[in-house]
Amino acid sequence: MITCNSLKVGYIDPILQCEQISFTTGELYCLIGKNGAGKSTFLKTLMGDIAPLSGKITIANRPLSLIEPNEKAKLIAFVPSKFDGIPFLTSYEFIAKGRIPYTNFFGNLSLKDKEIINEAVEFTKVGYLLDKETTLLSDGERQLISITRALAQDTPYILLDEPTSFLDPENKLKLFSLLSKISKSKNKLCLISTHDIEFSKLFCTNYLVISQKTKTITLEKFSNNSSNLDIYKKGFEEAYLFLTQRTDNPLDFG
Repeated sequence: MITCNSLKVGYIDPILQCEQISFTTGELYCLIGKNGAGKSTFLKTLMGDIAPLSGKITIANRPLSLIEPNEKAKLIAFVPSKFDGIPFLTSYEFIAKGRIPYTNFFGNLSLKDKEIINEAVEFTKVGYLLDKETTLLSDGERQLISITRALAQDTPYILLDEPTSFLDPENKLKLFSLLSKISKSKNKLCLISTHDIEFSKLFCTNYLVISQKTKTITLEKFSNNSSNLDIYKKGFEEAYLFLTQRTDNPLDFG
């Protein structure tokens, strides 16, 4: 479980805050908010890359601030919005880097490391990509091997920063479905920041929304009656006002 208490997030001044939020394993959560609302900063704070301005984050009842970097790498895996590939690096070599927190100084893979990598590859069905150079993959394929690498890292928590931004609808659907399967069958906590509200509603039970007005994060629950307008009202106030008060000209934002 990851718990945030009286948290203020930012660099010099707080850009968002939350009173009390807890995330549990076995769930796929989505984090929704407009561009610049602080989604990436919040994820970096949860990973310990940025210290909170105030408040406390605990992971499995341990203060995040007291967990050593190598130990954190065994608890939290991160998937960025885009991986452009590395020349001459194969997909297998990239996925194997998920085992770095567990290998020796020379990075030699043990039999156990190789078994875990193979299990991750089998789970995400990317075996056909293993010998391909990462720069030659499509955006969707790169995201698949990025998630496979996170799975090979064998952490209870996986954080993803807008991983569907550069994907077409079919690949977005595949990615959300895969993350839902990972969270449930592998009992992991997956937290994905996204603007894809429709896909979030299909695969997530709970979502976090950053209020455009108050700059606070709240944990909400999707229901059968949840509409996009409900979410726009919380996280995209300007868009909500436009959608509900627009003139006959749909491009008139006045």
